[in-house]
Amino acid sequence: MFAPFIDGHYWLSLLHGVIINPIVSIVSWVLTVVWTSVALGGLTGWIWQRYIPDGSDGRDFWLYDVVVDFLFPGNALSVDPRIGEGIFEFIIGLIFLATLPFVFRGLTLLHDVIARGLLGSWRSEALEREVQQLAASRGAAVQAEDASLRRLERDIHDGPQQRLVRLQMDLATIERKLDRDPDAARELIVEARDQARETLDELRALSRGFAPPILQDRGLAAGLESLATRSPVPVTVEMDLPPDAALPTAIERNAYFVAAELLTNAVKHADATGIRLRVSTRDTGATGHWLDVWVTDNGTGGAVSTPGHGLAGLTERVYGLRGTLVVDSPPGGPTMIGAHIPYTPLGASGIV
Repeated sequence: MFAPFIDGHYWLSLLHGVIINPIVSIVSWVLTVVWTSVALGGLTGWIWQRYIPDGSDGRDFWLYDVVVDFLFPGNALSVDPRIGEGIFEFIIGLIFLATLPFVFRGLTLLHDVIARGLLGSWRSEALEREVQQLAASRGAAVQAEDASLRRLERDIHDGPQQRLVRLQMDLATIERKLDRDPDAARELIVEARDQARETLDELRALSRGFAPPILQDRGLAAGLESLATRSPVPVTVEMDLPPDAALPTAIERNAYFVAAELLTNAVKHADATGIRLRVSTRDTGATGHWLDVWVTDNGTGGAVSTPGHGLAGLTERVYGLRGTLVVDSPPGGPTMIGAHIPYTPLGASGIV
């Protein structure tokens, strides 16, 4: 019951609605009526004033005469007072009509400024919301990074580590057979060499999933082109990155990771025969710059974000960057997944 009385916004709303807004509205209404009336009356007075008896036979005060004498002292202008007054009113009407949009705009801005100042949110509230969003984003980023590390650990354990264990066993067998059965040892050496090559390829594939050298050396566009060429399913790449995009390194790395994960999911689970990867940037003005990464496949569809699985991890990663992940995957396809990531261009706000 008493909560509104201790809320500062309540009292400001009351002050605005009861006192300030009525006063400002009356002033703006009067100015609007006066400005419109002078504009219309001055422009049309020469039409209707001749039909109105004004009793001006003994009139000795004419506004146009006062203005002309003020602007041009000592002038000898001799004009019929009614004609001079009509011309003067017509000029005044033109001036008021030309300035009418600016006056209306100014009065509207006056109402807007007063309403925003009294009814808008306080800076402390905006900062509090931003702190909450940053805390949530940081937590999501930490969870996404932890999930990525766990996945990397699992991939290394299930892949290269097992191959290295087998390679170690093969080398021990080769050592035992080297003197007794050289031919068998030679065959085992060939197998061990193949095991070493496959292990190296798998380690390279794992490292490319996080920070490939081409991404660091040549940027996001070249990294995604290289990623697309290695896909077993044909990938059509559409790049709309301007030369001055100036993407931060962290944004490029995360965008590459998101694209790599989405392409992998499309290859493994979508049964697709074609994939399209589109990357572009947007400058939305008030809401800043955005990087858009879209992956579309012609597979079976039905992709959903399940906790603990790939899309859920990507959602957390993108949310940790204060972005959003959009999933549109109806049964039967096609599947369209877009990551929208905000960024600050390099060189802006002191960033280098």
